[in-house]
Amino acid sequence: YPRRGRTNGGNGDLDSDVSPPAELNDEGVFVAGESYVVEGGGGGDSETGNGDSSARPPRSSSRPVAVLALLIGDGEGVYEGVSLPDGGGAGPPPFSSPGRRHLRERLCGKKGPTGEAEEGGPSRRRGWGLFLLPPSAAVVLAVAVIIVVALVSTLTTTRSRGTEEAGGGGGGLSPPPERPPAEEASEAWPGLPTAPPGASSSFSQREAVEASLLASLGDLVAGGADALVRDWEVPGSPRGRALTWIAEEDDAALDPRETEEDNDRGVHRRLAQRYAAAVLFFATGGPSGWNRRLGFLSGEHECLWREDADSDAHRPFGMGCGGDDSTLQSIKLDYNNLTGILPEELGTLTALQYLSLAHNEFSSTIPSALGTLTDLRHMDMTGSHLVGTVPAELGQLTALIFLALSLNQLSGTFPWSEMARCTHLKILEAGGGLTGSIPEEISALTALEHLRLDDNEFSSTIPGALGNLTNLFFLSIQESHLIGTVPAELGRLTALEMLLFRKNELEGTLPWPEMARWTHLKWLKLADNRLSGTIDSRLGRMANMRRLSLDGNRLTGTIPPEIGGLTDLESGVYLHRNALCGSIPSQIASLSGVEVLMLSDNLLTSHIPTELGTMVWLDQVQFYRNDLTGTVPSEFGNLGNLTWLLLDMNRLSSTLPTELGRMEELRILSFFSNRMSGSIPSELGGLTNLQQLTLDRNMLTGTVPAALSEIDSLRWLTVANTSLTGSLDAYCDGGGALLLLSADCHREEGRSPEVHCDCCSICCDDVMQGPVRVWDQFVQPIFPHVDPSPGEERWNCFWGNGQ
Repeated sequence: YPRRGRTNGGNGDLDSDVSPPAELNDEGVFVAGESYVVEGGGGGDSETGNGDSSARPPRSSSRPVAVLALLIGDGEGVYEGVSLPDGGGAGPPPFSSPGRRHLRERLCGKKGPTGEAEEGGPSRRRGWGLFLLPPSAAVVLAVAVIIVVALVSTLTTTRSRGTEEAGGGGGGLSPPPERPPAEEASEAWPGLPTAPPGASSSFSQREAVEASLLASLGDLVAGGADALVRDWEVPGSPRGRALTWIAEEDDAALDPRETEEDNDRGVHRRLAQRYAAAVLFFATGGPSGWNRRLGFLSGEHECLWREDADSDAHRPFGMGCGGDDSTLQSIKLDYNNLTGILPEELGTLTALQYLSLAHNEFSSTIPSALGTLTDLRHMDMTGSHLVGTVPAELGQLTALIFLALSLNQLSGTFPWSEMARCTHLKILEAGGGLTGSIPEEISALTALEHLRLDDNEFSSTIPGALGNLTNLFFLSIQESHLIGTVPAELGRLTALEMLLFRKNELEGTLPWPEMARWTHLKWLKLADNRLSGTIDSRLGRMANMRRLSLDGNRLTGTIPPEIGGLTDLESGVYLHRNALCGSIPSQIASLSGVEVLMLSDNLLTSHIPTELGTMVWLDQVQFYRNDLTGTVPSEFGNLGNLTWLLLDMNRLSSTLPTELGRMEELRILSFFSNRMSGSIPSELGGLTNLQQLTLDRNMLTGTVPAALSEIDSLRWLTVANTSLTGSLDAYCDGGGALLLLSADCHREEGRSPEVHCDCCSICCDDVMQGPVRVWDQFVQPIFPHVDPSPGEERWNCFWGNGQ
C-alpha cells in the first residue's frame, strides 16, 4: 500500500521520509513518486522513470487512492509526500517549501497579490467549490466511496494471494524492500527534500541549498529558521552574502539534490560547515581586512583554507579538519586583523575542538551559541576587543581545557557557578572589566593549573578557597582592586611558580611562615599595594626565585641578609618605594645573575658595598633618593653591561672614579644632588653610548672636559649649581644634538658668569615661571617617580631653592 508522508512539526515542511512531488499524467490523475507496496504488483512506470520496477505497482492501482485523497483530503494532508493546498494548520511556515509551491501552482494556478488565479488557473474558492454538494448527493457519494474502497481492497488482496501461491506459499505479506541509503542519511538531516536517483526535481539550486541549511542549522542559531530567512533577505548581511556565494558562486558547487550516495558522503554536512566558514569570513572583514586570506571562498575543500603548520606550530593557521569525513575541528585566525562581529554560526560547527581568534579587532560580544560546542577543548580570544558579558552558556563546555578571554573590555560578573562544571579546565584567563567578586565556587575547578584574572574591577578579597587548587602553578590577579590581606591558605599551593598580585589595594602583613612552603616559586610580584610589616628572613628559603618585586608598598625594617640565598634570581630585585632602612647587605652580591637592582626611594644608609662590582650581569642600578654615604665604588667600572647608574639625592662625598669610563654600554649616569667633589674626569669621554649625564648640585670644580662634547649620542648634560668654570662653547657647535644643556651661565649686573655658554637651554638662577616647563619636558620622562617639592614658587634650575 502506498505510504503516506508526514509533515515536520506541523509547519508544512516535508519530512525526510516523503517521496518526491507527484506529477499529473496525461489523464489528469496525480501519479505519486516512489512508494513501497506489496510485492508482485507489476512492473515499473516506464513513462515517468521513477523508481525501480520491482518495487512499484502498476499506475492504475494508485489512481483510486489518488482520487480519494483529492476528494476527502483535509487541505493540509499529504499523499506520497505532496502537501495538498489550503487546509488547516498552525499558521504560515517559516519559509515556503518549494515542493508545496510547485504543487500549489499546478492545482490552483499562480496567485497574485489579490488572491486571484493567474494564467487561467482556477482561484482557490473555485477549485474547491466543485466539491460543495447537496446533502443527498453527499450521502450517495459516501456510499460510492465505501464501495470503491472495498473493491480496491479485494482486488489487492486477491492479487497478493496469487503472488504468494505462485511463489510457493509463505505466510502473509512480504516485507518491504530495504531502506535506500538516502533515507538513512536523511534521519540526520530531517526535512530535506532529497530526490531519488534519476528523478527530476522542481527545486532550484538556491532553494535546495536553503532547505539544506535550514534543516541543518535552524535549531542551532538564535531565532531558528525564521532568523536565518530574515537575514538572508537583508542586502549585504554576512548571512545573505554567504548564502549567495555558496548557492550561486562557489566553485565547489555542492548540490543537495545529488544522489543518495553523494548525500551519504556528507554534502549536507559540508554545505553547513562551508556556509558557517563563509559567514565568519564576511562578518569579520574578510574580503578586504584580513592580513592573510588563507584561500577562504576558493573552490578547494574548506579544510584546505589554511597555511600548513611549520615545525614550531601545533596546528595549521586557518581551518583544520580531522576524521575520515573531513569535519572541521580547528579554527586558528589569531593576529589576522579580523574586525566586526563573531557570528553565531561558529556555534553550528559542533565538532570543533580548537578555536583561536586572539589579538584581533572585533568590538564584538562573545556569542552564547558557542555553548553548543561541547567537544571544544581550547578557546583563545585574548586581546580581541571583546565587549559585553561572558555568557553563562560557556559553562556547558565541560570538555574545555583552555579558556583565555583576557585583555578585552568585558563587563558584568563572570559566570562562576556555571563554569564550575568545567572540571577539566586547566588554564583560565578572563580580564578587562569584570565586576563582582571571586567566589568560593572557584574551588570546584580542581584541575586548574593557570589562573589569570588581571585588569578587572572586583573590589573583593582573595578567597581562601584558592588554596584548594593545589595544581596551580600560575596565579595572577593584577590591577583588579583586590582588598584585604593575602590569605594564609595560599600556603597550600606548594606547586606555585608564579604569584602576581601587582597594583591592588592589599594591606596587612604577608603570611611569611606559609609562604616559605613555596619552594618552587620563581616570580613573586606584590608591587604597588599597601602591604606593611617587614621582609622575613624566610624569604631566603625560596631558592628557585627568579624575580622578587615588593616595590611600592609600606614595608619597613631592613633587607635581610638571607636574600643572598636566592642565587637563581635573574630578572631583578625590586624593593624600591618602601620605607626600608639600614644598610645594603653585601650578601646581595651573591645574586650574580641579577640584571636589575632597584633600591631607590627608601631610607637606606651607610655605604654602597664594593662587592656589587662583581655582579657583571647588572643592567640597571637605581639607588636614588636614599641617605647613602661614602664613596662611589671604583669596582663599578667592572660592570660592562650596565646601562643605567642612578645615585641621585644621596650624600655621597667622593670624587668621580675614572674607572666609570670603562662602562661602554652606559646610557644614563646621574649623580645630581650629592656632595661629589673634584673635577669631571676626561675618561668619561669614552662612554660612547652615553645619552644623559646629570651632575647638578654637587661641589665639582674645574672645567667641563671638551671630550664630552665628542659623544655623539649625548642629549642631556646638566652641570648647574656647581663650582665649575670655563666655557661650554664647544657644545654649541654640534648642530643642536644636545636637547638640554644647563650650566651656571646667568649674567648678573656688574658680574661675569661662572660658565660662558651661548647655547645653554637653561642658565642657573634664571627666574622661571614655575617648574612645570623644565620638569615636564626634561625631568619627569627620565625620573617618573620623582616629584617636585610642593609649595615652591621659584625654582633654581631643577631643585627648589638649593635644598
